[in-house]
Amino acid sequence: RSLAPVLPASDRAALQQRTARALAVFAALQSWEANQFSSLPSAQRVLVTDHRTYSHLADRFGLVEIAMLDSHTTGGVLRPSSLKTITQEVKASGAKTIFSSVATPTKTLRRISKSTGLPIASTPLYGEGIAAGRNAVSTATLNVCTIVNGQGGSCDTAGASALNAKWSSIR
Repeated sequence: RSLAPVLPASDRAALQQRTARALAVFAALQSWEANQFSSLPSAQRVLVTDHRTYSHLADRFGLVEIAMLDSHTTGGVLRPSSLKTITQEVKASGAKTIFSSVATPTKTLRRISKSTGLPIASTPLYGEGIAAGRNAVSTATLNVCTIVNGQGGSCDTAGASALNAKWSSIR
């Protein structure tokens, strides 16, 4: 729904301009994200996480998503047979990093990291909400850069900064 009908005519043009600028930033963000993920070799377009929170990224950008705990545990309990299955799946996936949604990874995630030999990314992914001190666009670029860098790529941080500046300038 639009606020335009309830605004004075003098404010409607400003609202339309802000809306157009916001939509332009979102379009540029999607293009930037696509470029970042496509810079990874296809075998490295893998997202290994604890939970299926990032399916939107996997679906949109052709990433293979392995949500270990959602796929292989019952009630959050990791059984030895599940650990073996997860280890085999992750090792065969082409993943170079395991991504967590929390700053301090759980004991279960640390066990999986140890059994696979893969590190856990030092920066968590923010799938629900906005990272502290950030906005929607800077959280999105942080997540993408964390994934791309963790999978052996090189994220365009200058492009991310430019997008963040454009978003922040919308008032």
